[in-house]
Amino acid sequence: MASKVNRLLAARTCAIYRLTRASISFFFLFVVFIVSAWGLNLCDQNNGGCSEVCHPFPDGSGTVCSCFNSTTTKIGNGGTMCVPINNNCTTEEFVCRNGRCLRSMDVVCDLDDDCGDGTDESPRLCANHTCRHGMFKCANGKCIAAKWLCDHDNDCRDNSDELNCSFPLCGPDQFTCANFRCIDSRDVCNGRDNCRDGRFSDEVNCPPTTCPPSQIKCATSSICVQRRWLCDNDDDCGDGSDEVSTFCQNVTCEHGDFLCTNHRCIAPHWRCDGEPDCGDGADERDCPERRPVCGVMQFPCNNSRCISLALVCNGEDDCGDGSDEQDRVNCSMSECPPDMFLCQSHRQFNLNPCIPHYKVCNGMPDCQMGEDENVSEWCPVAPSLQTCLSNMFTCSNGPVSCRTSTVTATMTALI
Repeated sequence: MASKVNRLLAARTCAIYRLTRASISFFFLFVVFIVSAWGLNLCDQNNGGCSEVCHPFPDGSGTVCSCFNSTTTKIGNGGTMCVPINNNCTTEEFVCRNGRCLRSMDVVCDLDDDCGDGTDESPRLCANHTCRHGMFKCANGKCIAAKWLCDHDNDCRDNSDELNCSFPLCGPDQFTCANFRCIDSRDVCNGRDNCRDGRFSDEVNCPPTTCPPSQIKCATSSICVQRRWLCDNDDDCGDGSDEVSTFCQNVTCEHGDFLCTNHRCIAPHWRCDGEPDCGDGADERDCPERRPVCGVMQFPCNNSRCISLALVCNGEDDCGDGSDEQDRVNCSMSECPPDMFLCQSHRQFNLNPCIPHYKVCNGMPDCQMGEDENVSEWCPVAPSLQTCLSNMFTCSNGPVSCRTSTVTATMTALI
């Protein structure tokens, strides 16, 4: 009887175990269904931090990244980004998509394109970016030193390091800046950003300011700047108002200054000086031809430079403006000085026909048609001549002599 009871209890226990196991499996499938139905897929947010392909876990607890082309790229940078297989970066370095290596991870997601291709500032990467110990993660993903928190400076660039800070109240003789920095009341409305908050909060709502005759008052502050500082791509006012074209065009230049087409004013002596100072090249347009005073053995370039006459018509732009190779020089008809050899073939190619004598009969053709190495005319080999003259060098390919010609009687330059 006891054995029968034991068999019944064992069968019941086994049935309960099967039911429990089936319930757990069903519950797991139910959870996976709910996760999928509710759209709790980590790949839906910033592609799961993956640069290319994102694979979610069935239970929604994580993701796995992969690359489209596994023959040229592989997963790197913490298992999220596809990087070149043949990169030379160490495990401690960040690998850019272009193969460049960043030695410090602190420059990743710092709002600066250090890779040069935007890899280190990818929104997918920076959304899940973590900072190392001792660093603070800004709201924009940038990592800064924790000691920079609440120091009145916008180190994060989104001011998230200056939020929820407990700053002491300023004294009665002090001014409270927008970044809660305390400055001396005498420094308010003095035309300078003493608050150093980038907003010139100590220069707002100031009484009317009279600027010197040579300066202009900024649109929203009491700061005075020179007219030449307007529209020069530098924010001198602090609010960008000095770089607004509509503001610049309503302010005339100082007497004698040159007005650029972008409304910038430059010094008169910068006009037609060979350097573009306007930023759009307006100061170097319609300029008279400038002929500098050069030495006797120099060539005057159109851009006021002086170069050696030996560099004229050599097929290279030595002046920087091409004037030493232009048609006005008439390269093909230039004459050679006594210490130079005339390459007749260079005249056909409008090149400087003159080459140094030491290049004649040196075994290497320097003229376009190789006439400087013409054996029958300039460089006949004398088989009977077994030794070179005392002032000549014996080459490994045998002695070489030149008969009397328009070049020289004996090519002493060969030594």
